[in-house]
Amino acid sequence: MNTFRKLFLLCWAVLVSLVSLAAPSMPKVSTAQEVHWYLLKFTNSGLVVEASKANSGVRLAAMTGVDAQLWKVEGTAAAGYTLTNKMGLQLYVTNTQEKGMVEAAKQHANNKFAIVACKTANFTSSFEIHPKANSEVGFNQWGGGNAGHPIGLWGSSKDREGNNALTFETTAALDVYKNLPPLVPYPQNINIQEGKHLDLRNLKVITSPVDSLKGMVHEFAEEVKTRLGLTLSLQSSPAAAADGMVALITDKSLAGAEAYTLNVTEKHIEIKAAHRAGFFYGLQTLRQLMTKAFYAKNPAQRVWTLPVLDIKDKPLLSYRGYMLDIARHFFDKTEVKRILDIMSFYKMNRLHWHLTDDQGWRIEIPEYPKLTQVGSRRKGSFVSDGIEKGFFDDTEYGRGMYYTLDDLREIVAYAAERNIEIIPEIDMPGHMVAALAAYPELSCFPNRTYKVRVTAGISKDVLNIGDDKVIDFLKTVLDNVAKVFPGRYIHLGGDECPTDRWKENALCQQRIKDNKLNGVNELQPWLVHELAVYLKKKYNKDIVAWDELIETKTDNYWNRHKGEVSPLIMAWNLGLDGTKRWTNWTDILAASKGFHTVIVPYNVLYLDWMQVTADQADVNEGYRGGWGDGSVNSVEKIYNFDPLERLRSAGKTEYGLGVQGNMWTETTNNNAELEYQLLPRLLAISEIGWLPNNQKDWLSFFYRLQQHSVVFEDRKMTYAKHYILKEAKSPLQEKIDEAEKLLADTRAGKVGYASKATCDALANAVTTAKAATATDEAQQLEAMTAALVTFKAAPITQPVAGKVYRVKSASTYYKAKYAGATLYADGTTAVRVHYTDQQAPEELFTFAEANGGWIMESVHNKQQVTVGTYDQPLRFVKKNATPIRIDRAAVPAQQYDYVPGAVVLSKVQGYNATANGSVGRFYIKSFGGDRNNDVPSENKVVAFDQPTLCHPGTWYIEEADFQKMLAALLQRCDQAVEDVVPNEEGQHTQVAIQQLQKDLAPARDLVAKQAAVSQEVYETYVKVYEKFLAAPKTTAVDALSTAHYYVIRCAHPKLSGYVAQLKDGMVVPAAVNPTAVSEDDPTILWQLVRQEDGSFAILNKASDKKFVGVSNASSGESVVENNVAYPWKLRFRKQSDISGFFILADASNYGWYLPLSPAATTRITLKPANQWNNYWKLEPTTIPTGLDRSPLFQETTGTIYDLSGRVASPQQRGVVIDAAGHKQVR
Repeated sequence: MNTFRKLFLLCWAVLVSLVSLAAPSMPKVSTAQEVHWYLLKFTNSGLVVEASKANSGVRLAAMTGVDAQLWKVEGTAAAGYTLTNKMGLQLYVTNTQEKGMVEAAKQHANNKFAIVACKTANFTSSFEIHPKANSEVGFNQWGGGNAGHPIGLWGSSKDREGNNALTFETTAALDVYKNLPPLVPYPQNINIQEGKHLDLRNLKVITSPVDSLKGMVHEFAEEVKTRLGLTLSLQSSPAAAADGMVALITDKSLAGAEAYTLNVTEKHIEIKAAHRAGFFYGLQTLRQLMTKAFYAKNPAQRVWTLPVLDIKDKPLLSYRGYMLDIARHFFDKTEVKRILDIMSFYKMNRLHWHLTDDQGWRIEIPEYPKLTQVGSRRKGSFVSDGIEKGFFDDTEYGRGMYYTLDDLREIVAYAAERNIEIIPEIDMPGHMVAALAAYPELSCFPNRTYKVRVTAGISKDVLNIGDDKVIDFLKTVLDNVAKVFPGRYIHLGGDECPTDRWKENALCQQRIKDNKLNGVNELQPWLVHELAVYLKKKYNKDIVAWDELIETKTDNYWNRHKGEVSPLIMAWNLGLDGTKRWTNWTDILAASKGFHTVIVPYNVLYLDWMQVTADQADVNEGYRGGWGDGSVNSVEKIYNFDPLERLRSAGKTEYGLGVQGNMWTETTNNNAELEYQLLPRLLAISEIGWLPNNQKDWLSFFYRLQQHSVVFEDRKMTYAKHYILKEAKSPLQEKIDEAEKLLADTRAGKVGYASKATCDALANAVTTAKAATATDEAQQLEAMTAALVTFKAAPITQPVAGKVYRVKSASTYYKAKYAGATLYADGTTAVRVHYTDQQAPEELFTFAEANGGWIMESVHNKQQVTVGTYDQPLRFVKKNATPIRIDRAAVPAQQYDYVPGAVVLSKVQGYNATANGSVGRFYIKSFGGDRNNDVPSENKVVAFDQPTLCHPGTWYIEEADFQKMLAALLQRCDQAVEDVVPNEEGQHTQVAIQQLQKDLAPARDLVAKQAAVSQEVYETYVKVYEKFLAAPKTTAVDALSTAHYYVIRCAHPKLSGYVAQLKDGMVVPAAVNPTAVSEDDPTILWQLVRQEDGSFAILNKASDKKFVGVSNASSGESVVENNVAYPWKLRFRKQSDISGFFILADASNYGWYLPLSPAATTRITLKPANQWNNYWKLEPTTIPTGLDRSPLFQETTGTIYDLSGRVASPQQRGVVIDAAGHKQVR
């Protein structure tokens, strides 16, 4: 601890001890002429009274001096005193008896109090505050002195611990903190020489001790030049700094790669370190010291001096990390680099990068291309869990949202320049649904279809780690990861992995038997062990895993393999949480096994939790988080956390490698929400990882934090402002600022907004107010207030009949943040919203005047929107819909009483301006959903009476921009074409694609030229797109290919283990598992050759590709080997859950048949095709027939033959043999 802070705290302790011996002095009473502000501090806890919101509970808080904590005393002892804070809230009690609660409001009857000396022993130098009407009870720290606890009334005579004792502290106690250097994390040792300074303008040179640091030094010099206009010439470092120099000097005596010293004198600056990291952090400290120079709002406010000081610094923990989940929601390279920049500014040195999960695979693996082609995309997204059923976007998410290996190399290099090591995570063996969607064969049930998960939660579908090809897959993935990421660690996940599927899988059971494991609970540690050994041996890398790896059920495994591997454990669970999954805290358990830990308890360091409690939250809070209002990890809570506390109690602090904040992004929809959750909490994590716990000081941190909002704003980063003090402004300036923001947000004359004349009147009032002098400020405040009232009450613009509009949500409420979501017609059945802006044709509506309101009609389905039963979805009708009103949204939400353009759409019949519980208004609501089965809820617009501003019953109405909509339509068409898999069932045909591209050519020209687009032109191309969607698709028969062999498998549920085999000239059933198919048994491999008449010849790979046929097409005939092609007709059928092909003999209705109980002598025969025994699956293999390499047909002379050797006609299509004996494709 530096000398200055030691001296201050010693003086403060002496002062407090002297005060405790003296009788308390009454606080000064404020008057209209003189105001005195006090902190109401409880003596035994040091916590103060805070009230930040009207009509809600008052709470205990750490002292910061924010407006919610500063109170003035007014009144007299005889009449009683009122206590009012700087936010204008007065304290009152819900009742004046014991257990009454202390709350705050603008006004209340029970707001008079007595202030008397405390009678509790040892606290007689303090005060008690009683209701004026009852001197027997006083303000009490309800439930003890802990931040966040409420304040209630308790009997004075019952108080033994001093929980009723308060003092009135002036703000002088805070002044010493306000002038501390703006350093985060604060150095472990700092000495400041008061009154001495260095003038930055006297600096002329910056030096580098070695060539490898020149890039870093040059970057700092360029920043100084850009921000301050000062040029620092780059030179080699001398033995000691000279005047006018920023000298970087190597000092090998400094222990630790990240250690450094920084010495600022009146003449020069000297930074010493032994390693690159130390120099980097020395320069970061210097950057922060220059905050008031770098980030001044204008040159006149720039502070050119630095205090003379001496810093000796190094971090407490070697691992100071941030985890970013980019699987649930993707963040591009630019945003990741922004995060790396802000991390490095605060000396964070590890980015844990969560790259894969059930909801998306975000890393290119060249050997498995479908991981990103399929696994990166899902059909929708989890947007918000603020309502009971959650809100989901029904828009595809993830197309192209992954990193190539080159992207990753670029980001790794960028991070390394900033002393940040990236730890990649491939979560396994659970959280792998995205991979299973791409490659079902990696699952325990390869015949099932998997889709990339949309909802949150835990899936039972996991990797089949009993299958060797799954282990090979994982090793291939990790090979790519290990080659791209040069750091020491690779994270293997390991959290939340159910064992249900392993219990049902034969290969997993065999793995347990072969490796002598004690059941399915040891499969996961076995996998981690296997891969840890592989990575260590091949790449010399260690592994990281979540603390599920050391659950009690794995103890036997690790005891048997003690010392063989040493995973770094991320301790996110608490361990002693009542679940009995662990026998101790997980960080202590890890240490007991000899494993190091990174401390990341979810209830302190999960950054997807709320920043503040619900009663402190703004209605427009930047992000709710994914856990709910009751889950709060505030800046203060994080800062007061000691990451080594439990390990210290166990005497094992050497196992505490580091600390980390985790950002899970299930409902983090954009960069702004990501940054909002990160800042300013990142700064608290930085300091608890750098400073020993006994050197932390919350007030010091709080006041240093105030100087960092300019850093965030300079970087244009979103941040939470709960712990940032507001800039003091005059009442007139606040009104001017409000008016200017309203004008900036208003689109004058557009639907829902004020007219141009109304805007001009407010603008004139602003101009006049800005010119006000000090003598007429009061008059101008009154005029400005009146102008705002007039503006807010002015009529809004209504729609124009015949114009086309889009209706968008204005809901910014943090539990329902749907702003920008667009109303659309879901066919003719429902009115819903697209959360993502799609500019789609179904989003277009018109308004026609009728019966005192408007009839709203969908341009797309030509039907009218009607408001029916209360709290039920809106419907479409062909005519006679209910008229609706369009009114300004005027019901306030907290301090928000006007939002430009926000309207409420209400049913005319039964209309009321305020909510009475029965008015039908457009409102977004969610229905259904099943998280366990990954079924998202479905949003619909209902008739519900909630007109409050910022909530889901408020809307914007904007004119359609058909130029934008045409561009979006072309993008939709391109994506549809991009998704086509040629020659597969249900896919668009090449003929349809070619016609679409031809029809869209003029539209592409319009968009390229940015030409005006009318509604009529746009609708023409909508019809082109709809025609394409309705065009005939590739059938199951069309999709059959000659390029590879098939396995012909019986589709009957009871016979699915049997395939067709050619044996001794007969086609017979053979029991073959799908995983057992290979070229080693050609008798079960079949080639399908399409004939000119649409029939197929069926050839077996064995026996020189002999054909199969029948003697005649009749019931009971056996399918046998044949020397010439036989015409088999293939017909695809689906009945209930059974689908497959009838393989019919020539033009008959007799098809291949397998009896229910095949015997050794059973043959495949013909039977009437009318039962499941006739259904066959044609399973494509990866084994090529060779026909895929046949050249395209060229005109030749001579005879042409088909594959059966018959002479073919000149019009023959498909594969033919030319006169020279070569295969060709016509």
